Amino acid sequence: MVDGLQCRSFASWNGMQWDTLGGNFNANQVSSMIYYQNKLFVAGGFHSANGGSTICNGIAYWNNNHWEALNQAFLNNGHPHQMRKMNSLLYVTGAFDSVNTILSADAVIWNDTDWISMGVQNAYHGGLGQANDIAYFNNEFYLAGNFHDSAFTVFDFCKWNGNLWERVDTNLSGNFASLAIYHNELYLAGAFIGGAPGINIVKYDGTNFTSVGGDIQGTQVNRLKVINDKLFAVGLFTSAGGVPACNIAIWDGSNWSALSSDFFDYDINDIEIYNNQLFVAGAFQHINGVPINFIAIYTGDLGIKDLNEPALDFYLTPNPSNTSITISISNSLIEDVLMTTTDALCKKQLHVFIPKQTIRKELDISELAAGVYFVTLESESGKVTKKFIVH
Repeated sequence: MVDGLQCRSFASWNGMQWDTLGGNFNANQVSSMIYYQNKLFVAGGFHSANGGSTICNGIAYWNNNHWEALNQAFLNNGHPHQMRKMNSLLYVTGAFDSVNTILSADAVIWNDTDWISMGVQNAYHGGLGQANDIAYFNNEFYLAGNFHDSAFTVFDFCKWNGNLWERVDTNLSGNFASLAIYHNELYLAGAFIGGAPGINIVKYDGTNFTSVGGDIQGTQVNRLKVINDKLFAVGLFTSAGGVPACNIAIWDGSNWSALSSDFFDYDINDIEIYNNQLFVAGAFQHINGVPINFIAIYTGDLGIKDLNEPALDFYLTPNPSNTSITISISNSLIEDVLMTTTDALCKKQLHVFIPKQTIRKELDISELAAGVYFVTLESESGKVTKKFIVH
């Protein structure tokens, strides 16, 4: 309940009052939310939305005035835990053996149309353990979680070798909850100890783990997320790098700071920008003693820019094709850009620089196998990705 409104697990703020946003979820909290394909997606252990009228089995998205479901059923008593957007695909991790009839233990991909298998092939959890988060760093996939294979080898932080997940030794023990790439380093957070290099958060350059400006003191970090070139950490903690911060802290690459002096009575699970405002969701029921169940919006100054407006834009023709496609850039480039072509599993296919002033670029795709691919243009101002099909 929020201000007298029945709104289990999710609500929105319209600037004057809380709103139930179309209907209730049958759960006590939402574990993840993300802005994907111009929709706000939420995930968690819920079975239904819209007051029980919509069966959604753990994932739903907001469609103007009601919640809608994707065509999924997470099996083995499972549910999604985290969602990440990479190369225009939605990566979902959690505790499950399969999605519908697709075997994909603990990790699966949604391409806005279909589910694609990307499971933890050597995972064996028998209903125990889960994959908590996934990241693509230095051309490799990394996974954080708590599961084991049939030989009961424990996996908590691992990377994909092309066939199986291999454990990466961290010299830390505990729960590995979240990953994020920030300033070309991979950050790992959760509830872990082990002395050096840090408590509850460390960073990884592909070889070594190092401290992130000191420890995050408290129970755990639930989520890391990069917003406006700052790394946000949320969870259940009291300070970061010696700076008092209740459940939400900000790392700028050199120093920790608190978002505010507000007091949350319990966990923050996730944060997201929606309509250029910062939403926080979790298991909290009060902020500064005021009843606000599970989700709130921050009204302070974040300097949030329009995250939905790309720094550059382009379109692809013809699409589909099997010989070549033309990249037509909407406005002449004012800076050099890097063009990368990847397949649905983020495997890099092409990688070239496009000089500034370019308005058109021909791309030879004759050697690509039939399937779905993505072209990404990236510059210092930002990046934008488009999908194309080889038939």
